[in-house]
Amino acid sequence: MKRYNELSDQELLDLTEDKIKYLIDLELAYNGIIPALEPTEPINPFKDLEPTEKAYEVGGVLYRSREDADIAAGLKAYLAEYDYFGAGYNYQWLEKVRDLSVATKNFYTQETVKAAKAQLKKYKEDKEQYDKDLKEYERFIHSQSEIESAVRSAVYAVGSKRYKIQQAVIRFGEYLKLAEGNKSIAWNFFTKAYKDSTEDAMYAEFIAAINTAYPDHIEEEAYHA
Repeated sequence: MKRYNELSDQELLDLTEDKIKYLIDLELAYNGIIPALEPTEPINPFKDLEPTEKAYEVGGVLYRSREDADIAAGLKAYLAEYDYFGAGYNYQWLEKVRDLSVATKNFYTQETVKAAKAQLKKYKEDKEQYDKDLKEYERFIHSQSEIESAVRSAVYAVGSKRYKIQQAVIRFGEYLKLAEGNKSIAWNFFTKAYKDSTEDAMYAEFIAAINTAYPDHIEEEAYHA
C-alpha cells in the first residue's frame, strides 16, 4: 500500500482514474480527514407561501385602505424632535415629515403565522444544524481539493517529464540526420541546445534515454560537455 509520493515514475504514469481516486482517499485517511456528505438544505415552510394581506405605509404608519393612505399622505405631519447633546429631551420642537409617499406592504395573516409556528420552530433548528454541517462539508471539500491537487500534480509532473525526454530523443535524431550520421557533431548540436538550459538531473535523463534509443551513438562525454 504505497502513497502517491512513494510511487516510481512508471507507477505514476500507469495510474488509472480509479487508482488516482484511491490514492486521494488514502491521503485523506493518513491526514485524519473524515469524508463529509453535502447536507440537504431544509425547506422554509413559508418558501412558497404568498402573503395575502396588503397595507399601505405613510410615514411609518400602516393603513388598510389606499384611500386612507392617500389622505394621510396629503396631511401635514410632524414629529417631535430634540437635541440629545444639547438642551435634552425636555426641550422638543416639531419637525415636519418630509417623505409622505405611499408604499405598498404585503403581510401574512395572523392565522397563517400561528398555524406555521411549529413548522417554523423545526425549520429554524434544522437550518442551524444545516449551517453547521455545511461548514464541515466545505472544510472537507477544501482539504480534499488540496490533496487531489497534490496527487494529480505529481502525475502531471511525471507525464510532463516523460514528454520532455521523448522530445529530446526526437530532437537528437533530427540532429543526427543534419550531421549526416556523424555522432560527434550531433552530440555537439544537442549539447549546445540543451546543456545550459536544462537542470543537471534532467539533462542526465535526456542522455540516458538517447543512449537507449541510439545504442550505436552512445556518448558518455555528453554528460560533461
